[in-house]
Amino acid sequence: MSIFNIMNIDSASYPLCSLDFGSYSPEPALFVVFGATGDLARRKIFPALFDLQAEGRLPPGFRALGFARRPLSREAFLDRLREGCASFARHKGSYGTAWESFASKIEYLEADIEENRGYEIIADILAGKRALGWDGSTSSEPPANALFYLAVGPESFGAIAEGLGR
Repeated sequence: MSIFNIMNIDSASYPLCSLDFGSYSPEPALFVVFGATGDLARRKIFPALFDLQAEGRLPPGFRALGFARRPLSREAFLDRLREGCASFARHKGSYGTAWESFASKIEYLEADIEENRGYEIIADILAGKRALGWDGSTSSEPPANALFYLAVGPESFGAIAEGLGR
């Protein structure tokens, strides 16, 4: 029984939210993951993004920036993500072109949330002043949208919010 039946309302008068992804077209975005080398990012966030890539649901202009203080090269970071996706993604066997396409959209920024340098780099990316070489491109066109995911403990939320605000 739906809420409309309980409240005796004509459901045709109130359109419902549709999760029809066939007509949904997400806009390009820069997705910044703070705490990108942590367990939440490795087990949940990046495998979920990989699944969206494997299903063709990430927009062409989607880019992800892993932000963490661990000293890793981009290749080492991608190796960690690949292992996480192999273990935790729904599309475990969809490697090859799906993984290569997904990996080409990801960059890694070694920075501390307490220091300005990382936030200045993000600001430069959003302003179109810096490109990190996604897809081998040198285009510095700024992303249309930005999302910030805080995969860190709540004690770090304030420092990240202040850094982004600056």
